[in-house]
Amino acid sequence: MRIRFNAPTLAKTALIALVCVTALSACQTDSRAGKGQLNLSSGAKRGLQTYMDKIFPTIFAASTNGRGYSYYFCETGGCRDTVSTYQGVLDDCQKRSNSTCRLLAISRRIVWKKANGEAYTLEELVSSPQPNISMGAIDLCTKAYDKERHNWSTKDSAAPYIAQILKRGFTADFCAKLNNQMPQPQIDVGAIDLCNKAFDKENRQWSKQAASLPYITEAKDRGFTSDFCADLTSARN
Repeated sequence: MRIRFNAPTLAKTALIALVCVTALSACQTDSRAGKGQLNLSSGAKRGLQTYMDKIFPTIFAASTNGRGYSYYFCETGGCRDTVSTYQGVLDDCQKRSNSTCRLLAISRRIVWKKANGEAYTLEELVSSPQPNISMGAIDLCTKAYDKERHNWSTKDSAAPYIAQILKRGFTADFCAKLNNQMPQPQIDVGAIDLCNKAFDKENRQWSKQAASLPYITEAKDRGFTSDFCADLTSARN
């Protein structure tokens, strides 16, 4: 008995099958994609940049704590990513990080979504937060100093705050003492406001007004110098 196939029907069936496979792959991707806040470590950021620089990046997974990652890329193009490929990358990531991993990127498309449902941008994931120069010494020391280690924090997120605090002339000992003190509500101002109240722009020196004395004391306690306040208030020529 000869079986005859209707060409239009066969083509339609094939198209439906393709759509079903594509939909299944998309569903698998969505179910494995990360959700919520993600702060990548410096190593994970470098890994993501390396992945994005590949000619045919395919799958990138990251741990929920932001420290671990794994990725797969196609060297020649034309590779077929399957459900098992996704799972292989996730398993490798979890093995390396000993933490739960989710998909971060498919090809060059970021699929990890924030709490509001919007997907992260690459810039948001790889950039480092820049501390506000007007942040007070107490807040800076809180972010930069590790009380348990009695030294600067080794967290990646603390690096820009440590750089800023060293630029101001603070030391680890200064932060150690400051972190053991109660906040000073009477002079809880940022560096710019503090220098404006303590520094005499016209004479380019600490102000000699009696009202400026507590601010000068606070500025010196924070490790500020008159030259620092001169630069900060743009008082120098």
